[in-house]
Amino acid sequence: MEGLFTIENLMTLGMLVMLQAVLGFDNLLYIIIESKRVEVTRQSKLRTTGIWMAVVFRLLLL
Repeated sequence: MEGLFTIENLMTLGMLVMLQAVLGFDNLLYIIIESKRVEVTRQSKLRTTGIWMAVVFRLLLL
């Protein structure tokens, strides 16, 4: 267990967290841009659904 919290492992975890944040922001931008193609009344629901799907898929693939 003491080999688990090494500097190298913590730096790798930090890089993974930063990469996930950047990719999450990229997904958010894509969802917002694509949702503008739908009529205004459905945009909010589409954005919410898209964001939840992105979060679930990211957690499953992690």
